[in-house]
Order: sequence, then C-alpha cells, then structure tokens
Amino acid sequence: MDYTGKWLSIGQAASTVQGMQMELTGPSGEILRLGDQTHIRILHSRQIQIHQGNLILYLPPSTLPFLIQTPTSKLALRESGTIQLQITSNGGLKLVSLQGNLQLQLPKEVEDLHPGKLYFLPPGSPILGRQIDIHLKLVTKTSSLLKDFPSRLPSHKQIRDAAFKQSFFIKQKTPMFVGDAKSEEEFDLLLIQP
Repeated sequence: MDYTGKWLSIGQAASTVQGMQMELTGPSGEILRLGDQTHIRILHSRQIQIHQGNLILYLPPSTLPFLIQTPTSKLALRESGTIQLQITSNGGLKLVSLQGNLQLQLPKEVEDLHPGKLYFLPPGSPILGRQIDIHLKLVTKTSSLLKDFPSRLPSHKQIRDAAFKQSFFIKQKTPMFVGDAKSEEEFDLLLIQP
C-alpha cells in the first residue's frame, strides 16, 4: 500500500517490515520517512510515539513543538530542520542532525542540534549522553531514507549544503561506523575495511 503524501489519524499506527519503507506527510508539511522494521503511532498532529526502528523527520518552520515519545523518554523538537532518529537496542535514542536549526528539549536540558552531529539519549535520561561528529556527506550517500524514495525531501538542498560546509572543517576521517548503543556507557564502533 502506498502511504506517500498521507497522514494517519490520531491513534493510528504505522509499521514496516524487513525491506519496506514508508513516507507519511503531516497536516503542516511534516514528513516522516520510516525505515524497515519501524513501528510508530500518531498521538496528535505534531506528536508521535516511536516503538522501534529508525526514521527521518523533516520539520518545516512552525511555532509549535514536535513531540516524540520513545519506550523510555519524552522529548520535543522546536524550530525547523531534518533529523534521523533510531531506537537503540538498550531502549535509548540515537539522533543525527542533518540540517536546520533544531532545538531539542528534554526534561532537564535544552540543546541546539548541529548538522553533522550524532547525539545519544540514554534510556530514561533527562539529559543527552555522548555526542560524536559524523561525516554528513557519507550519510547523504548511504542513507536509504534519503536516497531510496521517488522524490527528494524539501530540505534536500539544505542537507547537501550542510554536508558541503562541514567538509571544509573535517581535518581527519576515521573509517568507522557508529552502531548501536548496548548500554548507557557503551556503543558500537565498527571499523570499515577499505
């Protein structure tokens, strides 16, 4: 079934299976791209619950926050931008800012999210955990949620621009992939063989 351009009613859930992706468009222009094996529920017009999986969220300018619930946390995103979210196996959340000037609000912290940074939110934590610089250009080339859909996100040019600007500041690259968070203290780093 093709859900492109659709938004679910309040209380409805969307799930994808292995190899399936889905794009949903919100009433104010929000776009959710769900990766495979992802399960979400629409709680309100600007509020979702992510049970498992990963997604990209595009938020156009708005004065209203976009609220997100995970199995262990509640957070709000303000302003506009594009972000990738993934539930980790320990129940936490991995966030990758792709573009924009998003602001993350947690119970005990407010953080401006910078494109090209990966942020960990440990399970049940009121504050962010580790932050890592990532190679945004590599993300744009490899993320199926960015490249495997028939149409581009409205923020496609801004994501490319953010990756281009970041490339001027990268002094050294390490051939590693940041994987899953297994605990509040540890996460996987996988060496990529050339």
